[in-house]
Amino acid sequence: MTEATSVMKVSAQERLSQAVARYIEETPLTAPVEFGTVGEAGSAGKTTALVTYAALLAQLGFEVEVVDLDGQGNASKHFGIGVSDGLDDGDKGDGLLVLGKEYSPGVKYPAPLVLGDALLRRKAQFPGEDEPRAITLDDIRRCAYNESGIPGYGVVVPSSDANTIAWLKRIHIYPNGPSYVTGEKIDFYRDEAELAASDPLAGMLLSRRMDKVQSAPHFRGYDLHGTKSMSMMSALVRLKRAINCVLLDDKTTGVDLTHLKETITSIQEYNPDLRLSMILPCRVKASSQRGKFGQEMLDRLRKRHGEIVPDVEIREAVTVSEAYNGREPLPMWVPRDPVTDDFRNSLAWAFENGVFAP
Repeated sequence: MTEATSVMKVSAQERLSQAVARYIEETPLTAPVEFGTVGEAGSAGKTTALVTYAALLAQLGFEVEVVDLDGQGNASKHFGIGVSDGLDDGDKGDGLLVLGKEYSPGVKYPAPLVLGDALLRRKAQFPGEDEPRAITLDDIRRCAYNESGIPGYGVVVPSSDANTIAWLKRIHIYPNGPSYVTGEKIDFYRDEAELAASDPLAGMLLSRRMDKVQSAPHFRGYDLHGTKSMSMMSALVRLKRAINCVLLDDKTTGVDLTHLKETITSIQEYNPDLRLSMILPCRVKASSQRGKFGQEMLDRLRKRHGEIVPDVEIREAVTVSEAYNGREPLPMWVPRDPVTDDFRNSLAWAFENGVFAP
């Protein structure tokens, strides 16, 4: 019996639990284990992978932070982060939100904070503080842990199940998306452009400030923009592990992957510990439906990069987009669906093959 055959004898959950148990025995968790999902193309599955891995890790008992560095804020949206229905979303003229019917009438809070606010040190008036002050990355961290009591923050918990509530509360989101804190809508990519123009070392800014954040999760995952950007580079200069999601096409497994490897090589001059740790094929059709070309792309990917390609692909499934639209991670939306098991098996492979090694 081959090792691959024996692996398939256990369920995806059993495999993952066993892999994590061995990992904990061999690896002291003395500092946050950081990784990023990255690619030079959009819609390849990196946000879904990060959100799903965060949920699976939280279910296993780990504290997990998600740093949403994609200006669209899709990882934040996936967890239901943002302005809640109880807020008057239209009253942002002075950079504050007036609370609606679900909260004390007339009470004002800063408009939902995003990473760009901290990177540019925009100012906000916080409850209980006399004067507006610069927003820090630790303020974003407090939003991630909902310590400030600002409505619209913290992972939404649409469940009465005690176990589900417990693991969802172990996930903490550094949110992204448009900023309203100045009283006008500011796109995150405009934030990036302003920061790059104002600070020649802007690419190091996130790394420097994240080192000062007062939290110590077991895992911290970064959702990076699908194209080369300042925020993507600022994360890569501090990370050791990059996980690339690809489709079975000639672009993401070909020129895009080549460009990503070149980007990582260039970053290694500043951060020699960075490595491309895993290439995850996503949205893969069943073998009977993928056709000759899709199979050729998969075979080519395994031939060129087999040592960092998991022994499972993430299948194409309508439940993936449904989970996003439902604002729930896959392990909550469809916990026993085959695509959720694909992610369990791929995460188990990551633990088994040293992706999260110190």
